[in-house]
Amino acid sequence: MSAEPPSSLIRHALIPASIAVCFTLVYGLEAPPWWVLVVGAPVVLLYLLAPGLGRASMARFDRDAVRLLSTGQRRRLPGRYARALGMRLFAPPAKVAERRGLVHAETDAPGPARAAYREALDAYPEDAAPVGVLLGLAHAAYALGDDPDAIARYRAVWRRSKTFPRVARNLAHALARRGEELKEA
Repeated sequence: MSAEPPSSLIRHALIPASIAVCFTLVYGLEAPPWWVLVVGAPVVLLYLLAPGLGRASMARFDRDAVRLLSTGQRRRLPGRYARALGMRLFAPPAKVAERRGLVHAETDAPGPARAAYREALDAYPEDAAPVGVLLGLAHAAYALGDDPDAIARYRAVWRRSKTFPRVARNLAHALARRGEELKEA
C-alpha cells in the first residue's frame, strides 16, 4: 500500500496570504475590522475545502480520461488536463505529475512523460510510489530507447506485481536490444 504524498503548497499558502491581506486592510488601508471577516472567511473556507476540491477535480479528470481513451480521443487529453484547475492547484503534486505523465504518454510524448513520472516518483516517500508511476516511467524509458533505465524500472515493477504481461514483454525486448540473455530477466 502506498503512502499519501505531501499536499499542495498552494493550499498552505492561502493562510499566510489571507493574514497578509487582512493585516494590510486593517493597518495599511485602515479599513473597518469587519472587512477582515469579509476577506478572510472565504480564504479560510477555501483552505478547508481545498483537499476535497482537489480530489473531486482529480476524480472528474480520471473519469474523463478513461472515457476519452476508451473512445479513441486521446488528442483531447491535454485540453482536459488544462481544464482540471482544481486538481492542478489543490491535489498533491505527485498525483498531478502522475496525471501529466499519463497525458504525455498517451499523446506520444515520452520525453515529457518521463520527466513528469520522475517528478511524481520523487514526490512520494521512499518506496511508496504506486506501481502505475513506476510502470509509466518504465514505459517512457522504453519508448525513448533508454534500455538500462527501462530494464531497472521494469524489474522494480515486476518485483512488486507480476500481473502485467506487457512488463515481461518490454523487459525481454529491452534486454534483447542490449544483447543480453533473456534468462537475465
